[in-house]
Amino acid sequence: MKRIIYKATLFIVVNSLLAIILSLGLLSMFHGLSIDRAIDWSQLNTKVFAGLFIVIFLILGILQRFKFMFVVREQAAAKMTNNKSLRMMFVFIFIIASSFVLYGILQFFQSGMNVDIFIDWIQGKTKIFVLSSLFILSLYFLFLSITGRLYLSLFMSVSVTVLFGLTHANKMTFLGEPLYPSDFKQVTHILEVIPMVLGAFSIWKLLILGLIFILVVSYVVIIYLQINEIKTSWWARGLILCLSIFIFYSFFNYPKTYVNALAEKSDVKIVRWNQPSNYRDNGMVFGFLSNLHVDAFDKPAGYSKKAVQEIANRIQDQASEKQPVKKGDVKNPNIVFIMSEAFWDPTKLENVTYSKDPLPVTRELMKKYSSGSVLSPTFGGGTSNVEFEALTGFSMRFLKAGSLPYQQLIDQKDFIPSIVSELEARKYESLAMHPYNKVFYKRNRVYDTFGFNQFLHMESMKNKEMTGPYISDEAVAHEILDNLKSKDKPMFVHAVTMQNHFPYAADRYKKNSIKVSGLSPASNAELETYAEGISQSDRALEMLVKKLETIEEPTLVVLWGDHLPILGQNKAIYEEAKFMEPYNPKIELQKFSETPLLMYANYDLQREDLKVMSPSFIGPTLFNLAGLEQPPFYTFLDEVKSELPGIKPGLLINNEQRSEFSLSKKQQKLLKDYQMLQYDLLVGKQYSREILFK
Repeated sequence: MKRIIYKATLFIVVNSLLAIILSLGLLSMFHGLSIDRAIDWSQLNTKVFAGLFIVIFLILGILQRFKFMFVVREQAAAKMTNNKSLRMMFVFIFIIASSFVLYGILQFFQSGMNVDIFIDWIQGKTKIFVLSSLFILSLYFLFLSITGRLYLSLFMSVSVTVLFGLTHANKMTFLGEPLYPSDFKQVTHILEVIPMVLGAFSIWKLLILGLIFILVVSYVVIIYLQINEIKTSWWARGLILCLSIFIFYSFFNYPKTYVNALAEKSDVKIVRWNQPSNYRDNGMVFGFLSNLHVDAFDKPAGYSKKAVQEIANRIQDQASEKQPVKKGDVKNPNIVFIMSEAFWDPTKLENVTYSKDPLPVTRELMKKYSSGSVLSPTFGGGTSNVEFEALTGFSMRFLKAGSLPYQQLIDQKDFIPSIVSELEARKYESLAMHPYNKVFYKRNRVYDTFGFNQFLHMESMKNKEMTGPYISDEAVAHEILDNLKSKDKPMFVHAVTMQNHFPYAADRYKKNSIKVSGLSPASNAELETYAEGISQSDRALEMLVKKLETIEEPTLVVLWGDHLPILGQNKAIYEEAKFMEPYNPKIELQKFSETPLLMYANYDLQREDLKVMSPSFIGPTLFNLAGLEQPPFYTFLDEVKSELPGIKPGLLINNEQRSEFSLSKKQQKLLKDYQMLQYDLLVGKQYSREILFK
């Protein structure tokens, strides 16, 4: 191994020191040639100083062939070549320093790429930083055991950590949630997700990111081609691999290994009920690892066959006493669920003016037919979790933060009772429809578990007209109509749309019919795109309703938005439009959860004010409205709804539509029974299934 010191001198000693000296020198020129003032300024403006340092560091790396630099490194390399102890010491220091750098990259992204927060966290959580760096060291060891090359392994490790950290930072920026282990169940769809995320960045940000990427890659390639790589023998690689596996195992199972004691001494304190705080306080590594071996649904205390059946039998007795309310002469109408992507009323934003109402049809229909609001369990994403509540009647409140029941629980089951199975028992034909990839959220398997007779997706739908990057809501409406007309039996259609999926780039549509004013130009442009999309959805609903009014088959349509749209990074547009409630977190959470809910029928049906309800209660509400006989489980959900119509993680809404109140003993009992039954039907032995779903 010749000229080993070359890398150390270039990266760690020469370039770093010179970059710092030159940075301070340049700054001192702007502060009366005062180094003290330059240092004080750099402490107060760490971001600017860090940027200046990086630029100078890269320039020095590109200008490697200056004679002075060449002489320095050649002399140092000559001394190093024949000294085995120095070589071993350099490799050891290089590896340890690399682990700190790698975890520093992750924590930098965890800090929102804010240098001040990043430095403050390291100063306050030094022990956690060092311990977490030990875990990241195992990643470096893994690549080193595979490649056998010191520098190449570092480059590969940096690439992985940057990708991981950037993904986490983007999720925090747009959804306000950290990256969970369960998110990697969607890793096979990464090529489809990337355009969605990149589309949220402005062209200038993309150009800057691209330029930085090109500079860094060019820098690494230039340097790598000029240095002598340090190679590792086969026996050493085998030893390193074993060490890597040992560290991985110890951290992945840290509650049961020696790492748990080290974590406690390092002041790691897991906060499961507030995951953003959990990641912020304990760092990226322990935030992520704390969610690795967590079941989506903890077994409730006292769960047993006897306890569950006692609850179920009591519910059955209550249900047998309740007679269905007759609502007209229609016995089994067609039922159409339309869960509309990011469908929300943007006129709720203050200080924003629209050239025309983006939702005139929806607004008029909500005045004429039963309507209210859905309390979505998510914001900006997690569509499948909303769908999970609506189809099953279960609640996300009882599951762990970051849970994806479709992928973690339901796809592993042969059968889960749902509104699908209930309607099929009444001789309904069932159809699921999603104008996108059929395997997203494992819908192709989950819909089988629910018992849908058919699943139409972007490849099998007949109507595939696009608007922007996705199949339009109008095409979905035509697909619904075609299938309703082709069946002799009553139908249950469950459609999940895609048209209004984020991001809302200014050039998404050929022309926007609605002009927005009142905010910054960039915010106005983004809102115009969103308003145009939901305006098209509104017109698609108008077409669907007009067509349904011409057919003889009685049909009941339930339309709701799955969640609020992502508008700006870190909810920037909401903040600019004064939609936030910084002094009342519960009110703010409720405002960021409510989407429109409409129950339209093409036959005479009494209008009801549905107020605010969780998607879990759509099924029993629909059965009541249509006069369908309820299964005992729906009778129970009705009782829960009468006390707590809004149930989601972090928020409960009572029958007075208030979010701030103390739970009564009855409400506590209902929630406890609800949790017990949900665990039994979703995770447990389904002791209550034959009683609650006949």
